[in-house]
Amino acid sequence: MTSQDFITKVRDKVLPRIVNATVPFYAVQNDEIVRDRSGVLLRVADEYFILTASHCLQEIVKANIYLYVGWDKNEKVPIPIHEARFHTTEEDSRDVAVVRLTTEVGRTLSDTYSPISLHEIKPERDRSRGLFLVVGYPQAWLRVFPDKVESNPLPFLSRFYDGSPRPT
Repeated sequence: MTSQDFITKVRDKVLPRIVNATVPFYAVQNDEIVRDRSGVLLRVADEYFILTASHCLQEIVKANIYLYVGWDKNEKVPIPIHEARFHTTEEDSRDVAVVRLTTEVGRTLSDTYSPISLHEIKPERDRSRGLFLVVGYPQAWLRVFPDKVESNPLPFLSRFYDGSPRPT
């Protein structure tokens, strides 16, 4: 397989799966819709979660800044997650959060996004030299219209850095 064949396969087979499982977060600040973060929608049995980097999520929740995720294609608005439960680490560079959604919100998101399931996650820790694909939704690409919010994904393909520690 050539490198071009590999890139084509990633673009055609892997990228759509990751994009369809990645959900954008929004908040309303100063009467404007702003991008907050993105996360991966996960389904375990009938429960729905979003896995994300925490990045000060505890402060946002404590400040009662309401968060919204994805897009409700029937109501044509971002989906509020006011009743979600937030669990974060936010210590020692382990910046991980799990957002437990209500079943109703999870099902509504599943109309537009495709949650991943546990059988799709490799349980062993693998530090091989493999490639990793992540997707985000840049704030600069956010466009708000009276009847919709446009938010385009930015995929990023990378691998672990093997070089010297970065300079300080």
